[in-house]
Amino acid sequence: KLRPNPSSGQFSLDITVMEDVTVNYRVISLLNNQTYYSKKSTLLKGAKRTEDFNIQGLTQGIYLLVVEGPKDVKTLKLMII
Repeated sequence: KLRPNPSSGQFSLDITVMEDVTVNYRVISLLNNQTYYSKKSTLLKGAKRTEDFNIQGLTQGIYLLVVEGPKDVKTLKLMII
């Protein structure tokens, strides 16, 4: 779950994985397909984790939060206000 959404640039993602994995997070603009933020995180099997993001300076608009694991990719829509 992505919260709050819409956001001013500070938001959190609740995530649980089924195996130990390294996950890459990217925030991409829908307007120009440019990546504005990227980070990696190691998650342990079965543990619920909250990833916090604080991305200042994003202009208002729609962005995608892309969560990439070794076997799966999830894309969430993020509105910056």
